[in-house]
Amino acid sequence: MGSRILFLSIPASGHVFPTISIVDELVKRRNEVHYTAVGQHAETIAETGATVISYDSVDPVSVVTSDDSGRAPLAFLQENIAMLGAIESHFGENPPDLIAYDGVAAQAGRVLAKKWDRPAVQLSPVFASNEHYSFVEKMMEAAGPVDTANPAMAGFGRLLGELLASNGLEVSIPEFMQATENLNIVFVPREFQPMGETFDERFVFVGPCLGERAFLGEWEPPQDDRPLVLVSLGTVNNRDASFFGRCVEAFGDLPWRVVISVGGGIDPATLGPLPDNVEVHRFIPHLKVLEHASAAVIHGGMGTLMETLHFGCPTVVVPPFPDVIPNADRVAELKLGIALRPDDLTPERLRAALLEVVEDRTVLERLAEMRAHTRAAGGAVRAADEIEAYLGRIG
Repeated sequence: MGSRILFLSIPASGHVFPTISIVDELVKRRNEVHYTAVGQHAETIAETGATVISYDSVDPVSVVTSDDSGRAPLAFLQENIAMLGAIESHFGENPPDLIAYDGVAAQAGRVLAKKWDRPAVQLSPVFASNEHYSFVEKMMEAAGPVDTANPAMAGFGRLLGELLASNGLEVSIPEFMQATENLNIVFVPREFQPMGETFDERFVFVGPCLGERAFLGEWEPPQDDRPLVLVSLGTVNNRDASFFGRCVEAFGDLPWRVVISVGGGIDPATLGPLPDNVEVHRFIPHLKVLEHASAAVIHGGMGTLMETLHFGCPTVVVPPFPDVIPNADRVAELKLGIALRPDDLTPERLRAALLEVVEDRTVLERLAEMRAHTRAAGGAVRAADEIEAYLGRIG
């Protein structure tokens, strides 16, 4: 029999999806996996054979997408606290052998690791950070000055201090928040990570951890040889009907097949009558579409971006929020596609960018190189190998 492993993540697809294939791999290897999850994510995780730990979520993602983004740290901390109660009740006096936590579930993961004296692994679906590169700083630069007067900021510090004290952790808040685990699994290839060469052996860059994801439904490729473009704003910030409308206007009269995935943010009917070459879906298996795609127009979320790199797909990135601007900047820096700011987003500019990116030989050459790095990174199998090896070294 293998080890008992606890996974912690927030209820956001971009954070949960990369872990599903890792959990599936660990379960197949006869490890006993427990995972905090709610809603549809709980159903998906249960299908891997893992034990789901349910809890009362505060739905922190809804805060991130609101105008009051300054509440986000407090909301995520409240989510961590909600997880903690359910986890401790679930395990009682028999804690797991290892804790694998998403970066946004770090408070719960680190508290439990200290309290139970168990090793921990940090899982990162975004860029890793060290003394040479900080994803949070880059995101804050994109967001603009922080409103330090927001009561939520003071509330965060007060609540985290209370959490540490109540669990007997004698550590300062900065030291707690800036801790680095001895194993950090990052879901990007090292070659895509900014300052990737500066990260030491504690960081393992496994690239995208892809899987079948049958829960996204089916899709049949068109029976013609027209080039195909995938359009998506991801699974969270996808309520901008005007963006999808501009894409229809930009690509509707091109000799292309246009596949639009709107998620749960809008009703596809709001896009009105569509040209014959445009199809709109709420959810669609991106991997199946990208296998046939000539290009993609995306918001720059790391999950979707890694999928495009896996297929070497030329990409136009339109980052609507600060958390994805560092990703778009990296695409432009490495010449893997074209990055547009939303305020530059006319149908004409979209069309020009699409036609440019698929003809740019430098982009195509760089994509071929990055596709090779992405596929060689190891994905879910390597992530599972690293977790088991880590347990073996400390066991």
